[in-house]
Amino acid sequence: MSRHITPLLLGLALVGCGGGGSGGAGGVAANPEGAWLTFTPNPVAVSSVEGDSTSFQVTATSSRTFAKPFNIAIVDSTGVITTNVNLSALSELQYRATLQTSPDLRVGEHPTTLEVRLCEDDPLVCRSPLPGSPWRVPLNVTVKPSPDATKHVTVTTTPAALALTTYPGEVATIDLKGTIGGDALTKSFQVGVIDPSAATTSVLNFADAHGFSATLTTSASLVQGDYNGNVEVRLCFDDPRTCRQPVAGSPWLVPLKISVKSPTNLTALVPIAGVGAWSTYQGNAAHTGFVPASFDFTKFSRRWNIPAGSNYSQPLDGAASDNGMVFVTRTDPTGAADVVALSEATGKEVWHTALGKIHHVNAPAAGNGQVYVTTTGHEDTFMWMFDQRSGTLLSKTSMSSQWENYLAPTVVGTDVYTESGYYGGMSKFSSVTGSQTWWANMPQYDSWTPAVDARYAYGYMSGQLIAVDVATGNDRWTVTDPENSWAGYGGAPVVLTNDLAFVANGGRVMAFDIAKHTRAWSVTGTVTGQPAFGNGTLYVLNANGTVLEARAPADGRLQWTSESLGSDFFTRVIVTRNLAFVSSAMRTVAIDLVTHKAVWSYPLGGDLSISANGILYILGTTGGALAAVNLQ
Repeated sequence: MSRHITPLLLGLALVGCGGGGSGGAGGVAANPEGAWLTFTPNPVAVSSVEGDSTSFQVTATSSRTFAKPFNIAIVDSTGVITTNVNLSALSELQYRATLQTSPDLRVGEHPTTLEVRLCEDDPLVCRSPLPGSPWRVPLNVTVKPSPDATKHVTVTTTPAALALTTYPGEVATIDLKGTIGGDALTKSFQVGVIDPSAATTSVLNFADAHGFSATLTTSASLVQGDYNGNVEVRLCFDDPRTCRQPVAGSPWLVPLKISVKSPTNLTALVPIAGVGAWSTYQGNAAHTGFVPASFDFTKFSRRWNIPAGSNYSQPLDGAASDNGMVFVTRTDPTGAADVVALSEATGKEVWHTALGKIHHVNAPAAGNGQVYVTTTGHEDTFMWMFDQRSGTLLSKTSMSSQWENYLAPTVVGTDVYTESGYYGGMSKFSSVTGSQTWWANMPQYDSWTPAVDARYAYGYMSGQLIAVDVATGNDRWTVTDPENSWAGYGGAPVVLTNDLAFVANGGRVMAFDIAKHTRAWSVTGTVTGQPAFGNGTLYVLNANGTVLEARAPADGRLQWTSESLGSDFFTRVIVTRNLAFVSSAMRTVAIDLVTHKAVWSYPLGGDLSISANGILYILGTTGGALAAVNLQ
């Protein structure tokens, strides 16, 4: 340990009468070797408790005085005492020093020697010592275990092991939650989440005596390869970065695996039998979000990536895929909007068509060799139709709206359905002529798109399931939700099966019987986002988007619940035959439908879609990022 010098008092003049001896001014030392100054107690014995700083006193008694001022210092070469020292005068010839043991001392004996210096100059140098200086006072500190050291404390983390995937030069984040249990500690402590390898850094979001949460971020300097190690959860009575006073059992180790993968893998595109175009919101006119195929998550790889901030500062606004291309819309900082076609094979732009400065451009839909886009904002409200191969504008038909945002139009054969209307409504267009077939009046809610079957087009708004006849737009029926509580002017997209319509709204998920025109069932919870339907099962994000639930469509009965997905707020889900993909703003996770566990993760969240070529598209919610992931 480095030399530990504790100055007691600088510039103190010990003057006065008495002191014994004879001679010139200030007296003559009775004992030139230092017997004129004694210490009580000597030696010094102190008992302390681990983690505490214990005060003790040493009294110095002099038998002489000095005319010149001098300085005093205590030198401790081992760090047994702190620099917190106080010197007080009991009389002209007697002084008392109050010192404190270091709180960093571990259990056991800590012998040292205190060197007391009296010097006319700086005691750190002491070229002019007083006669007999320095004096040496033996000190032994016995540190006993703290009562908290014998208590049984537990830490349980979620997840139990950390697994992240990232790419060279990029970062991934994950949340770690911990619950602190066992015996209550009598002393306050601090929590630290430390990665000794520095492969990740962490920010502690919250900590108290019951638990903590932290966000870990991978280092952008990691090169391609796998990193295996442990993150340490430290409970300490001092600074967790050094943790010289750990709580019994600390640190707790959380296994960490980071996979830094190749940034591109442009394998040959192979169409999947039975999987069609992802034409609209949640894939199809029923908005089921279901892809009838199975995928091996161990073979997933990133195909290509458009990073956030590429060319445009605004986010891409939704993706559709058809005929080997993926279609998106985007807006630059000036308000100029584009429709863009990208190659699924390479991620390169095939074409883009400018729309001009538009209040808002909505997500695209695809079908019939065309791309369909709505724009909104008073005079900016149109239905646009483009050729998929060239981007040529085929038609531009005026609609009416205020400042709503729409979801992607719904394509059924050669018909295209969309939300519309200055005070709300629904429109049907022909993809052959580009003209509006009919318009139906509906309550003014935005952020929805019609779900369509052979007879009706459906929307849920104002606490009602509304069905409009697809042939005329006039004949309709409605079912009122008796438990509806207003949750804003956002409509809820409907998910259709052969005989049921599912809606998530106000934290609940419910089903409506299409044939009987009744509400079949309702489940109260904290449901987020849009349900998906596949494999004869309804999949719902519940518990504020932290778990995925599988429910029976007939009565809503809970079939199973996934493991916790962490503290992210997951709002999107799409389903295959063996996996569910769920996403938050930060990441996308694949959940095995048999084990109900998360088996794969990608460091980007947002809108999800799967193309007919088995490419998962993740469209970032901010910054314009778009990732393409090979699922086969």
